[in-house]
Amino acid sequence: MLGLQSLQELAQLCENILVLTDCDTPQSHLRELENSWSSLQNSGKKQRCLFIRYCDTPHYNAVVNESLMEQMVRQLLNSAG
Repeated sequence: MLGLQSLQELAQLCENILVLTDCDTPQSHLRELENSWSSLQNSGKKQRCLFIRYCDTPHYNAVVNESLMEQMVRQLLNSAG
């Protein structure tokens, strides 16, 4: 855990995020989070996020997967545009 208190703190560390969400997370909450994230500015670059609904218990080590997640987001964004 990074112990971050806000999206602004997270935005200082990275440009893009991949968010695993529970299947029951309301779409309205995801839109609100996406709008908040997208409105942040980090060195003039647009902040982007990708939501993945995950219905099972997540079993992952965040430290090990950190670089993998950032790489996945970059690849997805590059292939989309």
